[in-house]
Amino acid sequence: MRSKEKDGMLRWSDVQKMKYTWRVAQELMRVTPPVFGNFKRTTKDTNFSGFEMCCVEDVVCWNAMIDGYVKYSEMELAKLVFERMVCRDIVSWNTMINGYALVGSIKEAKRLFDEMPERNVVYWNSMLAGYVKCGDVEGAHEIFYKMPRRDVVSWNAMLACYAQNGKSNEAMELFNEMRDLGVKPTEATVVSLSSACGHLGALDQGASLHTYISEHKIGLTTIVECMLVDMYARCGSISLALQVFYSIELKDVLTWNTIIIGMAMHGHLCEALRLLKRCKIFGVCPDDITFVVVA
Repeated sequence: MRSKEKDGMLRWSDVQKMKYTWRVAQELMRVTPPVFGNFKRTTKDTNFSGFEMCCVEDVVCWNAMIDGYVKYSEMELAKLVFERMVCRDIVSWNTMINGYALVGSIKEAKRLFDEMPERNVVYWNSMLAGYVKCGDVEGAHEIFYKMPRRDVVSWNAMLACYAQNGKSNEAMELFNEMRDLGVKPTEATVVSLSSACGHLGALDQGASLHTYISEHKIGLTTIVECMLVDMYARCGSISLALQVFYSIELKDVLTWNTIIIGMAMHGHLCEALRLLKRCKIFGVCPDDITFVVVA
């Protein structure tokens, strides 16, 4: 008979009954929280050794279990599984670091990061993203400038950190540094910078950013176009906001909401209502946000 061990252990028989594979585990944890909850409750008075013997090298299955616990903020159970892994890969470490960041345990995330046997740019980006998720600008700044190598993901994460925490000037300075080093911006770069320009009311910098986007042929997705409309509106240039708006070929409800909010923001309520009518004419159904703005 198997001996009982402390709470939090996993019973291999339960895993077998669930046909514990990557797809099954992921699907159960994603779409059926009650089943997952029942499975969590079977972790009492169980033995983990069977799971270790049967799945020592099946890192995908171990990662699936960690990912499932992380998604439900069960970091103690995720830690339990992680600590018993013989073979860990980049997914194992990143999932744990991300999980701790999501629940606000940045110290635990940093502890894991420091324990890594080796750290490439992906690992550094995971730790940086952890600080960004927690809104820790100083911690993110420290990690960013300690990185031995940075890619565009690193730069975008730091830009987003500044933009999301009201550090618009710092975001613009970082972009200049990024540009000087020849790092090619992406959609995420543009979104963060547009937000920074809008909050600063920096029309000249916003216009320069728009020109930069055009010159470097950065793809104008719906999100980027909406951010440009919002940026010009926040900078006080309704004419330029309208110019970008009318240049958008496929306008969805987000696009219409952005220009309507911009109009209302500057007291152009009649124009906002006129745009609302046009929105309906073009077959776009207004949502709650639209009606709140014009109410």
